Amino acid sequence: MLIGCPAPDSKIVQAPACLGRRRRAEIRANSCKPLPFDLWIYHVGRTQTQHMPAITPRLRGRIDADFQKHADMVVDRLHSLDALVRDSRQDPERMFAAMVRLADGRLDKLDVALRLARLDWRDLLVATNFDNADWPARLSAWFDAPP
Repeated sequence: MLIGCPAPDSKIVQAPACLGRRRRAEIRANSCKPLPFDLWIYHVGRTQTQHMPAITPRLRGRIDADFQKHADMVVDRLHSLDALVRDSRQDPERMFAAMVRLADGRLDKLDVALRLARLDWRDLLVATNFDNADWPARLSAWFDAPP
C-alpha cells in the first residue's frame, strides 16, 4: 500500500534524487494524498525493519562439518548477503547452501562464492547445480551426502 502520509512514529526522509526535481516536489506537495505506484515515500522507523533470512538446522550442520573451526565466521559472511538473498525471492536455504557448496570447506572459495552471488546470484545456482526445478531433491541429496 503506497500512501503519502507516514506512520505517526516515523519521519519523512528526503525523496531520492533519482526521482527528479519535479517528482520530489510532487511528493512534498501531496504528502498526505495517495501516490501513484511509481512514487515512494521513504520512512525511518517501523516501515524499514526487515528480518534476516535464517540459517536452517541442516545447513548449520553442514557448515559445522565443512568449516569446523570457522563455522561462526562463515555464518556471519553468509548473513552479509541477507539483502541480496531477500531481494532474489529465492529460498534462503537454497541460496546459502549454494554458497557453502561452492566453497567446499575452504574460506577462500567462500569469498569467491560470495563475489559470484553479488555479481549474479543465478550464476551461483547454475554453478552448484541448484538451478533447475528439481533443486529441492538435489539440495536434500547434498545435505545427506557425507562432507
